[in-house]
Amino acid sequence: MSRAQSRGLTPRFALVKNIVYAFILYRVLESSIRSVGNLVENSTQGVCYATLFILVVTSIIHWSISTEELPYLNNIYGYARFALDLVVAFMYIGLISIAEGVSNASGASQFVFWTAMVFIAYFAWDLVRAFEYHAAYKQRSFTRALFLRSLVNAGFAFAFYAISWILGKVAEGAMLSESYVPALMIFTPVLILVYRYAKNKKIKRPSQPSRSPQLKIP
Repeated sequence: MSRAQSRGLTPRFALVKNIVYAFILYRVLESSIRSVGNLVENSTQGVCYATLFILVVTSIIHWSISTEELPYLNNIYGYARFALDLVVAFMYIGLISIAEGVSNASGASQFVFWTAMVFIAYFAWDLVRAFEYHAAYKQRSFTRALFLRSLVNAGFAFAFYAISWILGKVAEGAMLSESYVPALMIFTPVLILVYRYAKNKKIKRPSQPSRSPQLKIP
């Protein structure tokens, strides 16, 4: 298989994604700079913006590495994976809008909840990639490795949901107090960095695909 073929649809999709993510980074920076006067008093909102910046920047880096190792293939799952990329991008934009209104435990809970939903989308992205490469390579051990990798996303999604639940209880006055919100929110950027470290392990792609990857659906 030639180098051009091995790269699949990635060069075509990369241009679109780079434009979209440049806009998202601009929105994160523009929104945080516009709110800088409030961040001194509203440390919770500051943590939200820091989380967003880390989430988006590490997402760009991880995506570049991931698609270099396992590029989009020219099958239905390759297109579905890119569609999920766009879904995640719009979720980031939604998180920016939520961050702009965060001022208490209720807003923080909503922000972390939607961060958990982003990780559910990551889970779906990895799961689709497992089907994408199974359709092309038909190697169960490789597919299993990709599937197990997707479960990491589900675990972190649960962790973010748990933080969101606790913040929701704080907002209801059922536990702790609002003064604990910034401390609870600190876990969100830390978890994202731990997640990126956990996902840093490379997966070696099999050398030869099946003869007709586009037509073979698992």
